[in-house]
Amino acid sequence: NVLITYDGILKLCDFGIVHDLQSASTLAQDGDARYLAFEVLAGTVSTAADIFSLGIAALELVSDYDLPITGDVWTNIRQLKLPMEIMS
Repeated sequence: NVLITYDGILKLCDFGIVHDLQSASTLAQDGDARYLAFEVLAGTVSTAADIFSLGIAALELVSDYDLPITGDVWTNIRQLKLPMEIMS
């Protein structure tokens, strides 16, 4: 989620994944599949997954594309194979 303050400052907040990076466990929590990186689904969590989620949110904002939750298009987006609707 991206919040906008009264001063116009953007604040990045919760993507539905809660994890303590200092803990020994690297198991992922539930989140919205549209924004999840492959590594989160594989059970590893890092700050890179948050950056990926932010990038997907930005893609959604600038393209106005309805992101899929599963399927071939979902996989292709994670492999940087974007649908033509996004590219045009």
